[in-house]
Amino acid sequence: MKMKFPTKIALLTFVIAGIGVMGIAWLSFRDASHLLHEQSLQRLGNDLRRESLLLSKQLQRIQQDAIFLVEASDVKGIVRAIQDEGYDDQENLTTDLWKQRIETMLHTVLRQRPAYEQIRFIGIADQGREIMRVERRGNEIFRVAENQLQQKGNRPYFQKAIKLQAGLYDFSDVNLNREHGHIVYPPQPVIRVAVPVFTGEAKVFGALVINVNFEALTHSLKKSPKDVYYFITNQNGDYIFHPDESKCFAFEFGKRANIQEDFPSYHFLSNKYSQDVPEDSVMKDHFQRINLQEQGLGLVFQHLHYAPLEQERFLILGAVASYKIIDAKSEQFRQSLFFLVIYVVIALTVIIAIVVHFLMRPIRTLTQIAHRIATGEQKVEIPAFGNDEIGVLANTLRTMLNHLEKSRDDLGGLANSLEHQVKERTQELSIRNDAIESAINGIVITDLDGTITYVNPAFVQMWGYQNRRQLQHQDIFSLWDNRDEVAQILSHLSREGRWLGELNTTRKEGSPIIVLISASMIGEKEQETGIVISFQETTLRRQAEALLAESEHRFRTLFEKAALGIAIVDWQGKFISTNPAMQNIFGYTNQELQKMTFSEVTHPDEKEVGAEELSANLHDTDTYQVEKHYLCQKGDDRWVRLSVSRLSDELMICLMEDITEQKQAEAELKAAREAKAAQEAAQAANRAQSEFLANMSHEIRTPLNGILGFAQILQLDENLTPEQQEAIDTIEQSGDHLLTLINDILDMSRIEAGKMELHRQDFHLPNFLGGIIDIIQVRAKQTEIYFTYQASSPLPTMVEGDETRLRQVLVNLLGNAIKFTEKGRVTFKVECLLNPYTSICDDGSEGSQIRFQIEDTGLGIAPEQLEAIFMPFQQVEKQRYMTQGTGLGLPLSKKFVEMMGGTLFVESSLGEGSVFWFELALPQANGWPSVDKVPEQHIIEFKGEPRRILIVDDKSTNRAVLVSLLSSLGFEMYEAVNGQECVEKAAAILPDAILMDLLMPVMSGLEATQKIRQLPELKEVIIIAISATAFERHRQDSFDAGCNDFVAKPIQIDEVLEKLQKHLKLEWVYKTKMEADNPASANGENQPVVELPAEFVQRLYDLTTMGNVGAIVDEADKLEQTDSQYVPFVAELRQLANECQMRKIRNLIKPYIENLPL
Repeated sequence: MKMKFPTKIALLTFVIAGIGVMGIAWLSFRDASHLLHEQSLQRLGNDLRRESLLLSKQLQRIQQDAIFLVEASDVKGIVRAIQDEGYDDQENLTTDLWKQRIETMLHTVLRQRPAYEQIRFIGIADQGREIMRVERRGNEIFRVAENQLQQKGNRPYFQKAIKLQAGLYDFSDVNLNREHGHIVYPPQPVIRVAVPVFTGEAKVFGALVINVNFEALTHSLKKSPKDVYYFITNQNGDYIFHPDESKCFAFEFGKRANIQEDFPSYHFLSNKYSQDVPEDSVMKDHFQRINLQEQGLGLVFQHLHYAPLEQERFLILGAVASYKIIDAKSEQFRQSLFFLVIYVVIALTVIIAIVVHFLMRPIRTLTQIAHRIATGEQKVEIPAFGNDEIGVLANTLRTMLNHLEKSRDDLGGLANSLEHQVKERTQELSIRNDAIESAINGIVITDLDGTITYVNPAFVQMWGYQNRRQLQHQDIFSLWDNRDEVAQILSHLSREGRWLGELNTTRKEGSPIIVLISASMIGEKEQETGIVISFQETTLRRQAEALLAESEHRFRTLFEKAALGIAIVDWQGKFISTNPAMQNIFGYTNQELQKMTFSEVTHPDEKEVGAEELSANLHDTDTYQVEKHYLCQKGDDRWVRLSVSRLSDELMICLMEDITEQKQAEAELKAAREAKAAQEAAQAANRAQSEFLANMSHEIRTPLNGILGFAQILQLDENLTPEQQEAIDTIEQSGDHLLTLINDILDMSRIEAGKMELHRQDFHLPNFLGGIIDIIQVRAKQTEIYFTYQASSPLPTMVEGDETRLRQVLVNLLGNAIKFTEKGRVTFKVECLLNPYTSICDDGSEGSQIRFQIEDTGLGIAPEQLEAIFMPFQQVEKQRYMTQGTGLGLPLSKKFVEMMGGTLFVESSLGEGSVFWFELALPQANGWPSVDKVPEQHIIEFKGEPRRILIVDDKSTNRAVLVSLLSSLGFEMYEAVNGQECVEKAAAILPDAILMDLLMPVMSGLEATQKIRQLPELKEVIIIAISATAFERHRQDSFDAGCNDFVAKPIQIDEVLEKLQKHLKLEWVYKTKMEADNPASANGENQPVVELPAEFVQRLYDLTTMGNVGAIVDEADKLEQTDSQYVPFVAELRQLANECQMRKIRNLIKPYIENLPL
């Protein structure tokens, strides 16, 4: 349906007005709704601010009351009385009188402060036992009886309070009140304020604690409007006040009710407000307002910091308002606004339609006049319509009518002029047609589709036709086989107006022809009438060019693909052109080489191949060949075989073959031959070194065996004078020192040869550490050094590891600390980093991560020398602090720790001491510790029938040591000087055990062992190898030969007796020092003199296992206070503890442990 113009205007007005008014109405509604939400949030924030100030003032009043009570004279008086054993000399009052006065004061405070539930005065003595407590129960206030006072020393609020300075206070977290560790019912939320109490000497005496009913502080929050509720959480987001009682203190009952779960999109728990808050949230005065539009809620919250010393502790006060009432009013406003907009738009459209109808009358008149002019009517009158746009349109129509009449007059003169121009144009075309007919190039004229309309004679002859009729109305583009190419040509012509190209095709009779084609459009742009095409034959020229290109291609392919480097060079040595192979040799591009000469890439060690040398070498011959050394771009050098040939008087060609790999192979072959010779020499040197060390070890250990053996035997003599005992101890210590040096050298040799192995076994860790402490304590007593041992945590009892190597490391490190500390302290710390029953070792077994740490205040080590101390045979500051030793202690310790799976670390500063530490994962063993042996016990004999022992050694001294030792214990001793005599005597006497030396004349110990194992009657005899060669291979050789065990010289008496006890199943009879001093104990009367409490004995044994000296002294003090009969025992225990004699303490309490009930 055709719509009239006035109707269009009215409709357009309706649409534009409707959109505009509706947009304005929607914006007004949105702003009004947003404003209502903001006003609601602001009002909610003001209410929350009021409640927050009220709560802050209440908390401030609580801490002021607490500080006031602490500063009261009554509190100071009772502190003095307790310090002076129950009586205050200053005020002449007893402790009970002071308590009565304090009770009156606290009664007054509780009556004035209904929110206060308890006020407690707690001392640090007796594990934080309450001195007095006044509390409210219902409407009554009373003081708690003495027997109901509790120990609060382990409560967090008390621990924090006694660490505060004077005048400071600390609030606890808000939680449910507990009595004797259990929640009081009905549940009572409390907050506590604690203030430290000091003595007159400014020492901490205890703390005063006020328990406040938190519900009384938040009572006003329950009186909120229906559409608003308040909440409070702690710093973890757990609700401690909420209208839903199931959420209050849910965390105290193992449940979760958290603000972060209720509002997961926002972060409430950070001290700094979250960066994820929506853009429409407002944060002022430390309040944060959040518009939760999608939930129909408004949220306001604040962080209230009530612990001044702990910023991470705070309360979150919040209020939530519902938007339901606001949204209902907004919906009513929106509906009213919508109907109002509809009425306005309809009224406005009707008014505009009426106005347009009156304005369109002149336009309808002009439309009728224009229609009369279009039908050819002349002398049409056009009325005037004023000076507005309608009048301008009428004047314009009148002017157009005048111009139309003038154009009719001019058209007649133009027809005459056009006839004259046609005649002149016809004459010009005749001249051009003659030129085209006589042209040498073929010329073709086609229409826009390519249909031939004209061809000249040259084109007919060029393509082998008889006459031009044969070509009439044919498609010129049929000469092209590729129709896509034709489409491209036509597209180019239509776009550019001309095209130039080449065509390779055949003539009519089939002969090949190549033509150069030039095509142009006929006519102006957008008015083309046809195409003119010129053909010029280029067949012979193209054939000649193809032959030349083929020759060039063959040469270029040979040049580019050649495996040899090829370069064209002038007689001055400048590169003219290079192929890729040549570029790869030198590492330069062709452009870079063209700027260089041969002299720039020649190796400095080589004679330059210059122009004069080349010309001299090529004077009598056309080819010159030599091996040369050149430098490449990356700095590496290349060997090449160079061939130079003359090309002309100005150029030469150079061929290069890269022979670098050949040269390198020759050099590597030479180096391999030299390396093989050096390796054979090194292996020979290593064999010589091993043989030398083995021989030296044997030669030194043999006399040491006699020295140390007789020294140990002499020590068993109870009739020695102190001077004799000291001399024997000196002999043994000197021998042990020499043996340690030998073992260190042998260990380092084993490690360097990769033959060192660990021997893991179960051992008792506390006893192990006790033995080390005893050794170091003896050394420390010889100096002015104070040695302490600290076990920072409970240690496992039985572990698995190489006890010998671990002891060697610890004794070495502790010995160095003692050696390099002139005065001050050496501290030995052992700590279990992981739970000894739950940690997992590398092999998957349960175990412990043990940290061993040695600290000293000695000389220290300069930072630049920290690495040098772990080098073999190195000592720091030799000229200034020269000490005894080989310099192998620390290198061996580092290697042993690494073999056990740890790393040895060190921190030190010159003049400030050093700290060495390492950590080891020790698997837990399944064994259980046995009670320590009685100290200083001497074996005097063994139980059972006599045993025969055969000693085999070519050295009489070595035999004498063992015979003297074992015969005194009741063994029947026999001797042999070599392996052959050993076999004969063993077959004759059938010994119970043979102690066999390995290296002897006539027959070695290994050969003798093999022969003995072949005898049926001696097949099961116990053979213990004794050798001065301590290498692992000798030990293994003895086992392979048939020995049951191995003992290294110089022998240790305890080790020999242990081997005999193990293999012969012996039961020793001991004579202890206790028996010598106390005849009654020798008769079996070894019961404790004073009966000790079982709990004390068990606790003391656990503390000695941990090495906790301070706790042992504390336990001794407590025992001494219980009864005066324990004073002698406590005095001895305290002395041993101060000297860190853990082993002796365990021996002291051993009789009491044996009497403990199972």
